[in-house]
Amino acid sequence: MEKAYLIKKEGGRLIINKRQLKIRLIFIFVILIATYLIGELMVRAVAPQELYNEHAVNHPNYKKEVEYDNDLGWSLVKNYNAYPYTKQGRREIVTITHNSKGFRMNHEVDESKDVIVITGDSLAYGFWVDDKKVVSAKLNEMLGTKYEVINLAVGGYGTDQGFLRFIRDGLEYKPKVVIHTLFNNDFSNIVANYQYNVFKPLFKIAENGTLILTNVPVPVSPDMERSYPKVKEHAYKGFKRFMYGNSHLYTLYKNKMPNLIGAIKGIFKKPEKIDYFTDYKDGELWVIEKEYTDITNYAVYLNSLILKSYDELAKRNNITFILAVIGDRISVDPEMQKATVARYYNIDENFFDYEKIYNILDKFSKDNGIKIVNLYPVFKKEFNENKKDMYLEGDHHLNDYGHELFAKEVYNLMVKEGLV
Repeated sequence: MEKAYLIKKEGGRLIINKRQLKIRLIFIFVILIATYLIGELMVRAVAPQELYNEHAVNHPNYKKEVEYDNDLGWSLVKNYNAYPYTKQGRREIVTITHNSKGFRMNHEVDESKDVIVITGDSLAYGFWVDDKKVVSAKLNEMLGTKYEVINLAVGGYGTDQGFLRFIRDGLEYKPKVVIHTLFNNDFSNIVANYQYNVFKPLFKIAENGTLILTNVPVPVSPDMERSYPKVKEHAYKGFKRFMYGNSHLYTLYKNKMPNLIGAIKGIFKKPEKIDYFTDYKDGELWVIEKEYTDITNYAVYLNSLILKSYDELAKRNNITFILAVIGDRISVDPEMQKATVARYYNIDENFFDYEKIYNILDKFSKDNGIKIVNLYPVFKKEFNENKKDMYLEGDHHLNDYGHELFAKEVYNLMVKEGLV
């Protein structure tokens, strides 16, 4: 019996065995499919990815969480439910709810209980954190059923919008305590009347040192659709959309390959450094610079006036005001500090003072008799000594553990001060 061949030479010419060619191509195809399926199963088991579907925030079917507000610029959509992937762990799907008032709560306010109000930005709102694990829910769990914690935080808000939202939406509940959450980028937020392609209210300082509220009613921005589009287009088309929507292996490959290529290139050629002073930087870097610019000094002063007004309003209404300061990731993460300095050719490790703003806020609170929960030392110790991460992966927002720590420190202060 003649041995099966793929190619043989006969009479001075090459002859291809088409049957054997088909068999071998089918065999290679089966091997490739089997390898892909094994890889897919392994990724799903070990490192599941965020697929491109209704749980992905860039998918057209993912609901927009904010809308235009003529008092505040934007506020939360009422009666809202979304189910995004959480950017932590195994990418579980979490629930985010706004009640009929547009509060980050999965139920209506029970006014028969002792009310506690939380204001602030996305750090208190809880981007990608489940209803039951966000700081307001965790604090309510610690306080017990006698209390109702209302979460008025909205992503992107500065101290100004948090204060104004409390006046409009929080005072009416006659809370015992109001907790305002402050994050480092609040200082850049409050000196602008336009953010995220949307207009916002702006406090200015009068000659006599008092605050003047401007830019209200807030104009409708013609560019709001760029940040908060009513109708979103698909980020991918055809084959890419199918693969991003169904394959964990493909998604992992597409997400990690640019980093791998960059790392390989970095072996042979160091990344070109850029100019710190011309590069766009999120406002959270303003207040960790050792020497403040004029605009940063103004922002710190303006913020102090807003916080004083917030505290004075609370006192006039027999409400205890608590300032909760979130420790920024760059302030507690040495590796992030090194990576940030390494990006620029005209600064070094002495350019930043990561403790400065927290010391300023501690002194301000002490001088003005304001109760403060400074989470910076707590986060720094947890991150560096206890090796626990309180941030979402590749992000400065808090994860489940960060929200739990936040709630625990606030609760401890409330107990210590006899507020509960």
